[in-house]
Amino acid sequence: MAGSGKRADQKKPGLINLYGNEYFGKHGFVRQTTIHYKAIGLEFLDKKIDGLAQKGKAEHKANVYTIDLGSIGIGKLLGNGTTAKKMRVTVERASKSAIEKVKKAGGEVITKALEAKTPAAQKA
Repeated sequence: MAGSGKRADQKKPGLINLYGNEYFGKHGFVRQTTIHYKAIGLEFLDKKIDGLAQKGKAEHKANVYTIDLGSIGIGKLLGNGTTAKKMRVTVERASKSAIEKVKKAGGEVITKALEAKTPAAQKA
């Protein structure tokens, strides 16, 4: 590989002819990718949930808002801010502070990641 680097593009066609296209590039193990979730803050959700209910993306019955954040492309609920509205939120992941604040307001948070780990879900 000596001399095939900077300003040595004239060598590359010869190497490709000798060894093929697989000579350059990445080989070996494939690194596992991390999953990135789109997140929403509790205060932002509190402000926007009325509009989401009007658009049909959330339900409002008996002073309780029901919403599945996964259906609108949100994967994580964060606990910044506060809420006074009762919400039943279904989401992939949620922070501990978000769960506590929603429960304090009289609602509940259902996390899909924890649902899959429960023994009842594993038996089904």
